[in-house]
Amino acid sequence: MQNWFKIHIILCFLSTSSFGQNSNVISGKSALKHINYSNLINIEDIPCDSTNNEDCTRNYLIVIAANKYKNNKYWPNLKYAIKDTKDVIKVLFDRYNFDDKYTHELYDHQFTLENIETLFRNLITVVRSTDNVIVYYAGHGFYDKTLDEGYWVPHPATRSTTEYLSNATLMKYISALQAKHVLIIADACFSGSLYTQKKRGSNMETHLSKKYIDKVYKIKSRWLLASGRGLVDDKMPNKENSPFANYLIDYLSKKQTSFPAPLLFQNVKEKVTEHTDQIPLAAPLKDAGDMGGEFVISDCLNCFCRGIRFRIH
Repeated sequence: MQNWFKIHIILCFLSTSSFGQNSNVISGKSALKHINYSNLINIEDIPCDSTNNEDCTRNYLIVIAANKYKNNKYWPNLKYAIKDTKDVIKVLFDRYNFDDKYTHELYDHQFTLENIETLFRNLITVVRSTDNVIVYYAGHGFYDKTLDEGYWVPHPATRSTTEYLSNATLMKYISALQAKHVLIIADACFSGSLYTQKKRGSNMETHLSKKYIDKVYKIKSRWLLASGRGLVDDKMPNKENSPFANYLIDYLSKKQTSFPAPLLFQNVKEKVTEHTDQIPLAAPLKDAGDMGGEFVISDCLNCFCRGIRFRIH
């Protein structure tokens, strides 16, 4: 893994944080020229392939995963979290309209609260209302019964919740994004704690009309697909993926053109529940700006944009 972060805009979703004043715009008409960035990061702004069309949709893919934890007496190392994320990236790149130009990856020691804040603050400045964002997380999770709060556990964390990424903080980042659609996919223990009681998208038909897909895509959405509410398995027998990742990848690998994300949710929920003791959950995100739409995963867009790469030295 290189020592620089790549931001990938996939149907335009998440992004990064504030950098400083000494960044250099390498080429192209910069959407970032009015933003101050830290002197730790260089930015390459690459113009759209499609005649710099400002209305083109960008798909951002944000990937966060940890196999190794600094304090593994508290948080045992995992074996397949990073492999799961890389396998998901591969199928999105191979079959759908994603590529590394708008993909940002944080692995192991890169997964810190500081880097997460930097990432999201910058995404907030560059993601537009025509864009989409997918965030994929694989790693340890924690649930505080006293506060009824869930967390993602960064690489250097000990046992203090002040060192974790809370659901509340994550929701603030998501709420601040101007993206058309945001989809968080979380494969971690207690990842379902982000959910609201409201449910949509279950028991969907397997064949949906183009008219339906076009309508739901036009409406803003904020969704979460989580591997379960409690403890979850990190390895499937005779496989080198978690059960959740295995069935997610399996569904995405099928030959498809465009489909609303809840169709993916329903398939993964059924398969994982049938073969394991865990029950994945899918629902709109609480208080994050969901307006009833659905993210549509597609193998094409009306136009394709190149991305913005952020390098951290």
